[in-house]
Amino acid sequence: MKKITFHDKNIIKKFFNDGGYVLDFSNRTFDEFTYHSIGVKIQERYGLSKGKSFEAFIDEATDEEIIKLVTDLLTYYNDLPDDSPEKSDIKNKQADKIKEKINCYASKEMVKVNEIFLTEGGFADIYLQNHSQRIVKRLKNEYKRDPTFRSRFKREFEIMQSLSQINGVIKVYEFNEIELSYTMEKADFTLNDYIVDNELELNQIFNLLFQILTIMAEVHSRDIYHRDLSPSNIFLRDGLIKISDFGLAKDSTVNHSHLTMNTNNYGQFYYCAPEQITGLKNATKMSDVYSLGKIVNFCFTKQPTKDTHILRSFVQKATADQPELRFKDAEEMLKQLSAHLEIFHQKDSKQKIFGKIQNGEYDETITVYLNNISDVDLCRELIDMGESYKLACVNFMKINPSNALFLLKKLSPTFKDVASTYQSNDIFASLAFDVLKDDDFDFLSKEISAKILYYVAWEVNRFYAQRLIENLKRSSIEPILENILDGE
Repeated sequence: MKKITFHDKNIIKKFFNDGGYVLDFSNRTFDEFTYHSIGVKIQERYGLSKGKSFEAFIDEATDEEIIKLVTDLLTYYNDLPDDSPEKSDIKNKQADKIKEKINCYASKEMVKVNEIFLTEGGFADIYLQNHSQRIVKRLKNEYKRDPTFRSRFKREFEIMQSLSQINGVIKVYEFNEIELSYTMEKADFTLNDYIVDNELELNQIFNLLFQILTIMAEVHSRDIYHRDLSPSNIFLRDGLIKISDFGLAKDSTVNHSHLTMNTNNYGQFYYCAPEQITGLKNATKMSDVYSLGKIVNFCFTKQPTKDTHILRSFVQKATADQPELRFKDAEEMLKQLSAHLEIFHQKDSKQKIFGKIQNGEYDETITVYLNNISDVDLCRELIDMGESYKLACVNFMKINPSNALFLLKKLSPTFKDVASTYQSNDIFASLAFDVLKDDDFDFLSKEISAKILYYVAWEVNRFYAQRLIENLKRSSIEPILENILDGE
């Protein structure tokens, strides 16, 4: 890179030093600007007027520092209103000439002596500040003049600052009113990258989920909801969870206008609650609960929509389409997660669950148990415990249609191998009969049940199952199902 000449340095100094002033900066804002540009509070360093301190810095600084600072100052100058007293046609031409000179000195890519560009979001660019090792989040230039975006960006900082006592929320430090940026602590990586890049043990996943729910329970306790939770704005720092990106957050104790600029406001689609998609103003703590449920899926399966894991029933409640059917907030989710874990870890939990089943009781512990039982154990226990266990299975299947399909697919065709005696097939025929006669079950569940009942009746040749089929035919049954029962 070509060195900046003495002559060109003088041109720069004369343009920006206007009788001791530099553009429209106050002493405080000038030092803030230069600190965020090149990591130096220029006036504080030299103790002179803004203009004289600027000249002293230009005389001593490296060319890279000069290029960075002058480039930022020119950007600031260009963003000033056209009627600003600092601007004129002559000054505009001088600024253009300085910009040309700086571009000649700089390499093809502008050198950033104090910041390294990391990534960009919907409305802001993210940098790493070299001298402090903090993250700088800066509103993109195209949004800086829009008061709605400016307000939202400032509110994000204020909400995160109000949560600074919560260890699991990314710490924020300074807000720069001039360039519309703020600094925050640096994390190691996102939850998204951590899950995708690693195969975690069960206890590691539970540890992450407990951290996330504990943090969000504290956030919700302050009547703040995030409205944009996803693995991309949950981070890890030194192995601990840190939640960030409160740009769509709502503090229900403060009146704010609802933002509806565009679909970016609705959070990331797969993690976004249905009511929030129709309008950000519809979001509540239960919208965060929905997002947290999808995050649980992602932690176990690497996919937000796949729930084939041990917390399946937990996620089903969290992600119910109707908000009132979900957990009311993250604190309730946390308590329920603790209850699930207690079931997994108690040595005597199976005996307690069997006791409830035999007494005709049904609760969440049985739901968790049936969600995680193996195909063979399900068939064996149904045979061993009979009617009371069958009733528990029916209750489980009635929670939602997916539960019915889930359980019936576990039973069939496994039961054919497990039922070692003719009589042991009867309980499966009885369960199938209960599904077929109950209007609460959908057609797919009844179709599987009809095939089970047909098998027991005609292939095992159980008269008990044949009588059940005759019973069904005397009532109203769909022709397709009747055909299956007849073996057609």
